[in-house]
Amino acid sequence: MLAFTRLHTLFFFVFGILLVGSSAHKVSPRHNALEARELQTNAARMEAGLPPLRPRQLFSPTRVARSPKPSGMPKYVQSSPNLWAYSILIAFSEPYSEVCDKRIKVSTGTGSSSRLVGFIAKTQTNGAFKVDRSGRSSSHLQVKFTPTSSPFNILIESSGSGSRPNLGFGGKNSNLNVAGAYNILTGTNSLASGSVPVNNANSLSSSYGRSYAESAVWWYSGSSLTASWVNPGKLTVSTEFYITQDDELIQIATGISAPSRSTRVYLSAEN
Repeated sequence: MLAFTRLHTLFFFVFGILLVGSSAHKVSPRHNALEARELQTNAARMEAGLPPLRPRQLFSPTRVARSPKPSGMPKYVQSSPNLWAYSILIAFSEPYSEVCDKRIKVSTGTGSSSRLVGFIAKTQTNGAFKVDRSGRSSSHLQVKFTPTSSPFNILIESSGSGSRPNLGFGGKNSNLNVAGAYNILTGTNSLASGSVPVNNANSLSSSYGRSYAESAVWWYSGSSLTASWVNPGKLTVSTEFYITQDDELIQIATGISAPSRSTRVYLSAEN
Protein backbone atom coordinates (compact mmCIF):
# COMPACT_ATOMS: atom_id res chain seq x y z
CA MET A 1 0.00 0.00 0.00
CA LEU A 2 2.85 2.32 0.81
CA ALA A 3 4.47 1.56 -2.54
CA PHE A 4 1.28 2.37 -4.40
CA THR A 5 0.98 5.70 -2.61
CA ARG A 6 4.55 6.67 -3.54
CA LEU A 7 3.97 5.71 -7.18
CA HIS A 8 0.80 7.81 -7.29
CA THR A 9 2.64 10.81 -5.85
CA LEU A 10 5.50 10.45 -8.38
CA PHE A 11 3.03 10.32 -11.29
CA PHE A 12 1.37 13.59 -10.33
CA PHE A 13 4.78 15.24 -9.78
CA VAL A 14 5.98 14.34 -13.30
CA PHE A 15 2.64 15.38 -14.83
CA GLY A 16 2.88 18.77 -13.12
CA ILE A 17 6.39 19.38 -14.50
CA LEU A 18 5.25 18.57 -18.05
CA LEU A 19 2.24 20.86 -17.74
CA VAL A 20 4.37 23.80 -16.58
CA GLY A 21 6.87 23.27 -19.42
CA SER A 22 4.11 23.25 -22.03
CA SER A 23 2.64 26.47 -20.69
CA ALA A 24 6.03 28.17 -20.77
CA HIS A 25 6.35 27.65 -24.55
CA LYS A 26 2.95 29.05 -25.55
CA VAL A 27 3.17 32.43 -27.44
CA SER A 28 0.34 34.90 -27.44
CA PRO A 29 -1.22 36.04 -30.79
CA ARG A 30 0.08 39.54 -30.06
CA HIS A 31 3.64 38.20 -29.84
CA ASN A 32 3.18 36.34 -33.18
CA ALA A 33 2.03 39.52 -34.94
CA LEU A 34 4.96 41.49 -33.58
CA GLU A 35 7.42 38.82 -34.73
CA ALA A 36 5.85 38.78 -38.22
CA ARG A 37 6.25 42.55 -38.51
CA GLU A 38 9.87 42.34 -37.44
CA LEU A 39 10.57 39.82 -40.25
CA GLN A 40 9.24 42.02 -43.08
CA THR A 41 12.76 43.00 -44.22
CA ASN A 42 15.23 40.71 -45.96
CA ALA A 43 17.92 41.64 -43.39
CA ALA A 44 15.74 40.51 -40.46
CA ARG A 45 14.74 37.33 -42.24
CA MET A 46 18.34 36.42 -43.10
CA GLU A 47 19.36 37.03 -39.47
CA ALA A 48 16.58 34.65 -38.41
CA GLY A 49 17.77 32.06 -40.91
CA LEU A 50 14.79 32.54 -43.24
CA PRO A 51 14.79 32.99 -47.04
CA PRO A 52 14.38 36.52 -48.50
CA LEU A 53 10.96 37.92 -49.31
CA ARG A 54 9.44 37.39 -52.79
CA PRO A 55 9.73 40.42 -55.12
CA ARG A 56 6.74 42.72 -54.84
CA GLN A 57 4.48 43.45 -57.86
CA LEU A 58 4.29 47.22 -58.09
CA PHE A 59 1.37 47.37 -60.52
CA SER A 60 -1.67 45.37 -61.49
CA PRO A 61 -1.81 44.35 -65.16
CA THR A 62 -4.98 45.34 -66.97
CA ARG A 63 -6.46 44.75 -70.42
CA VAL A 64 -7.86 48.27 -70.58
CA ALA A 65 -6.06 50.38 -73.20
CA ARG A 66 -4.18 53.37 -71.90
CA SER A 67 -5.35 56.79 -72.99
CA PRO A 68 -3.19 58.34 -75.74
CA LYS A 69 -0.55 60.86 -74.79
CA PRO A 70 0.28 63.92 -76.91
CA SER A 71 3.15 63.47 -79.37
CA GLY A 72 6.44 65.17 -78.63
CA MET A 73 6.79 66.18 -82.30
CA PRO A 74 5.76 69.73 -83.29
CA LYS A 75 2.55 70.40 -85.16
CA TYR A 76 2.51 73.01 -87.89
CA VAL A 77 -0.42 75.22 -88.71
CA GLN A 78 -1.39 77.13 -91.83
CA SER A 79 0.36 80.50 -91.89
CA SER A 80 -0.26 81.57 -95.49
CA PRO A 81 -2.49 80.56 -98.43
CA ASN A 82 0.39 78.56 -99.92
CA LEU A 83 1.39 76.65 -96.78
CA TRP A 84 -0.90 73.80 -95.80
CA ALA A 85 -1.13 72.34 -92.32
CA TYR A 86 0.64 69.08 -91.72
CA SER A 87 1.75 66.95 -88.79
CA ILE A 88 4.33 64.24 -88.08
CA LEU A 89 4.78 62.17 -91.26
CA ILE A 90 2.34 63.70 -93.79
CA ALA A 91 3.24 67.00 -95.42
CA PHE A 92 1.85 69.04 -98.28
CA SER A 93 4.39 71.13 -100.16
CA GLU A 94 3.71 74.49 -101.71
CA PRO A 95 1.87 74.48 -105.06
CA TYR A 96 4.12 74.17 -108.11
CA SER A 97 5.19 77.49 -109.59
CA GLU A 98 4.70 78.34 -113.25
CA VAL A 99 7.86 78.18 -115.34
CA CYS A 100 7.85 80.91 -118.02
CA ASP A 101 9.97 82.14 -120.92
CA LYS A 102 12.07 79.02 -121.24
CA ARG A 103 13.87 77.61 -124.24
CA ILE A 104 14.25 73.87 -124.71
CA LYS A 105 17.88 72.87 -124.86
CA VAL A 106 18.91 69.72 -126.74
CA SER A 107 22.09 67.93 -125.63
CA THR A 108 23.86 64.64 -126.05
CA GLY A 109 24.70 62.98 -122.74
CA THR A 110 24.05 64.28 -119.24
CA GLY A 111 26.16 65.92 -116.55
CA SER A 112 29.83 66.40 -117.40
CA SER A 113 29.43 64.37 -120.62
CA SER A 114 26.68 66.66 -121.93
CA ARG A 115 27.33 68.37 -125.28
CA LEU A 116 25.06 71.05 -126.74
CA VAL A 117 23.32 70.21 -130.00
CA GLY A 118 20.99 73.21 -130.19
CA PHE A 119 17.57 74.46 -129.14
CA ILE A 120 14.06 73.69 -130.38
CA ALA A 121 13.34 76.08 -133.26
CA LYS A 122 10.58 78.68 -133.00
CA THR A 123 9.09 77.97 -136.42
CA GLN A 124 7.75 74.66 -137.67
CA THR A 125 8.72 72.83 -140.82
CA ASN A 126 5.71 71.00 -142.24
CA GLY A 127 4.28 71.15 -138.75
CA ALA A 128 7.35 69.66 -137.02
CA PHE A 129 9.50 71.48 -134.47
CA LYS A 130 13.11 70.80 -135.44
CA VAL A 131 16.37 71.49 -133.62
CA ASP A 132 17.98 74.86 -134.42
CA ARG A 133 21.79 74.75 -134.35
CA SER A 134 22.42 78.41 -135.21
CA GLY A 135 22.90 79.64 -131.65
CA ARG A 136 20.60 82.64 -132.23
CA SER A 137 18.20 82.89 -129.29
CA SER A 138 15.73 84.84 -131.43
CA SER A 139 15.24 81.65 -133.47
CA HIS A 140 14.39 79.52 -130.43
CA LEU A 141 10.97 78.45 -129.27
CA GLN A 142 9.83 79.85 -125.92
CA VAL A 143 7.46 77.90 -123.71
CA LYS A 144 5.82 78.02 -120.30
CA PHE A 145 4.40 75.32 -118.08
CA THR A 146 3.40 74.48 -114.52
CA PRO A 147 5.00 71.22 -113.34
CA THR A 148 2.72 68.83 -111.46
CA SER A 149 2.97 65.34 -109.99
CA SER A 150 1.34 63.94 -113.14
CA PRO A 151 2.13 64.51 -116.85
CA PHE A 152 1.39 68.11 -117.84
CA ASN A 153 1.01 70.34 -120.90
CA ILE A 154 3.64 72.76 -122.22
CA LEU A 155 2.20 75.93 -123.72
CA ILE A 156 3.91 77.49 -126.75
CA GLU A 157 4.65 81.21 -126.12
CA SER A 158 6.46 82.16 -129.33
CA SER A 159 4.68 83.45 -132.40
CA GLY A 160 4.86 81.44 -135.59
CA SER A 161 4.01 78.21 -133.82
CA GLY A 162 0.92 77.41 -135.86
CA SER A 163 -2.66 76.86 -134.79
CA ARG A 164 -2.02 74.25 -132.07
CA PRO A 165 -1.29 75.84 -128.66
CA ASN A 166 0.58 73.01 -126.95
CA LEU A 167 3.90 71.29 -127.50
CA GLY A 168 3.37 67.56 -127.89
CA PHE A 169 3.97 64.63 -130.19
CA GLY A 170 2.31 63.24 -133.28
CA GLY A 171 2.57 59.66 -134.44
CA LYS A 172 1.44 57.14 -137.03
CA ASN A 173 0.65 54.45 -134.46
CA SER A 174 -1.44 54.99 -131.35
CA ASN A 175 0.58 52.16 -129.77
CA LEU A 176 4.19 53.26 -129.34
CA ASN A 177 5.38 49.86 -128.13
CA VAL A 178 5.87 48.34 -131.57
CA ALA A 179 8.99 48.03 -133.70
CA GLY A 180 9.60 51.03 -135.95
CA ALA A 181 7.09 53.27 -134.14
CA TYR A 182 8.10 56.81 -133.17
CA ASN A 183 6.50 60.23 -132.70
CA ILE A 184 7.59 63.67 -133.90
CA LEU A 185 7.66 66.87 -131.81
CA THR A 186 4.87 69.15 -133.02
CA GLY A 187 2.08 71.50 -131.98
CA THR A 188 -1.03 69.79 -130.61
CA ASN A 189 -4.46 70.46 -129.24
CA SER A 190 -4.63 70.82 -125.45
CA LEU A 191 -5.39 67.28 -124.28
CA ALA A 192 -6.00 65.96 -120.78
CA SER A 193 -3.35 64.21 -118.72
CA GLY A 194 -3.73 60.45 -119.08
CA SER A 195 -5.60 60.77 -122.36
CA VAL A 196 -5.04 58.05 -124.96
CA PRO A 197 -3.89 59.19 -128.44
CA VAL A 198 -6.37 61.48 -130.20
CA ASN A 199 -6.69 61.45 -133.99
CA ASN A 200 -6.36 64.61 -136.09
CA ALA A 201 -5.04 66.66 -133.16
CA ASN A 202 -1.56 67.81 -134.27
CA SER A 203 0.07 70.24 -136.69
CA LEU A 204 2.01 67.75 -138.82
CA SER A 205 1.31 67.93 -142.52
CA SER A 206 -0.44 65.01 -144.17
CA SER A 207 2.86 64.05 -145.83
CA TYR A 208 3.99 62.66 -142.47
CA GLY A 209 0.95 60.42 -142.18
CA ARG A 210 1.09 60.90 -138.40
CA SER A 211 -2.28 62.12 -137.20
CA TYR A 212 -2.37 60.76 -133.62
CA ALA A 213 -1.40 63.17 -130.85
CA GLU A 214 -0.87 63.55 -127.13
CA SER A 215 0.05 66.79 -125.36
CA ALA A 216 0.06 66.19 -121.56
CA VAL A 217 3.09 63.92 -121.70
CA TRP A 218 5.76 66.03 -119.98
CA TRP A 219 7.63 65.53 -116.72
CA TYR A 220 10.01 68.03 -115.09
CA SER A 221 12.79 67.44 -112.55
CA GLY A 222 15.46 70.01 -111.81
CA SER A 223 15.77 71.50 -115.29
CA SER A 224 15.34 68.21 -117.16
CA LEU A 225 12.31 67.47 -119.32
CA THR A 226 11.21 63.91 -120.04
CA ALA A 227 8.05 62.51 -121.57
CA SER A 228 5.76 59.50 -121.44
CA TRP A 229 3.07 58.17 -123.79
CA VAL A 230 -0.27 56.53 -123.07
CA ASN A 231 -0.98 53.54 -125.29
CA PRO A 232 -4.53 52.35 -125.98
CA GLY A 233 -5.82 50.56 -122.90
CA LYS A 234 -4.35 53.32 -120.69
CA LEU A 235 -0.91 51.71 -120.55
CA THR A 236 1.66 54.45 -119.86
CA VAL A 237 5.13 53.84 -121.29
CA SER A 238 8.40 55.67 -120.65
CA THR A 239 10.12 57.16 -123.68
CA GLU A 240 13.45 58.50 -124.93
CA PHE A 241 14.36 61.35 -127.28
CA TYR A 242 16.40 61.11 -130.48
CA ILE A 243 17.38 63.56 -133.18
CA THR A 244 17.23 62.41 -136.79
CA GLN A 245 19.59 63.32 -139.62
CA ASP A 246 16.95 65.89 -140.65
CA ASP A 247 17.11 67.51 -137.18
CA GLU A 248 13.64 66.32 -136.22
CA LEU A 249 13.18 65.56 -132.54
CA ILE A 250 11.47 62.20 -132.15
CA GLN A 251 10.05 60.21 -129.24
CA ILE A 252 10.57 56.43 -128.96
CA ALA A 253 9.32 53.98 -126.34
CA THR A 254 12.10 52.78 -124.06
CA GLY A 255 13.42 49.46 -125.35
CA ILE A 256 12.36 50.03 -128.98
CA SER A 257 15.15 50.40 -131.55
CA ALA A 258 15.66 53.91 -132.91
CA PRO A 259 15.74 54.69 -136.65
CA SER A 260 19.13 54.43 -138.31
CA ARG A 261 21.39 57.50 -138.18
CA SER A 262 19.52 58.97 -135.22
CA THR A 263 21.23 60.13 -132.01
CA ARG A 264 20.03 59.87 -128.43
CA VAL A 265 19.51 63.33 -126.90
CA TYR A 266 18.25 64.89 -123.67
CA LEU A 267 16.03 67.94 -123.13
CA SER A 268 16.18 70.67 -120.50
CA ALA A 269 14.41 73.98 -119.89
CA GLU A 270 16.84 76.91 -120.06
CA ASN A 271 16.57 80.71 -120.02
